[in-house]
Amino acid sequence: KSGYGWDKLLKGRTGRVFINMDANPWITRILFGDNSNEIRNSIFGFAGIKTRVTKIGPLKEVTPEKKENWKKMVFEMGKKAQ
Repeated sequence: KSGYGWDKLLKGRTGRVFINMDANPWITRILFGDNSNEIRNSIFGFAGIKTRVTKIGPLKEVTPEKKENWKKMVFEMGKKAQ
C-alpha cells in the first residue's frame, strides 16, 4: 500500500488538464488561491497520475486570433504528450 492506505493503481502515468475561465488566471489565483489543487491532487493524485494543469483565459472578449493560438498550443501539447 502507498499513500494513505490506498493503492495508486495508475502510478507512473501522466495527464494534462486544461481549465478555461472567463477571468484572468493570475487574478483568479491572487483572489481565490490555486483552485486546481483539487483536480491535481485529490482526483488524479489519488489514482497515482502526475498531472499538469494549464489555465486558459479570459475567454469573454477574446479575439479569433487568440482563440486560434490557444487551439494550436493545446494541439501541439497533445501531440508532444506534454
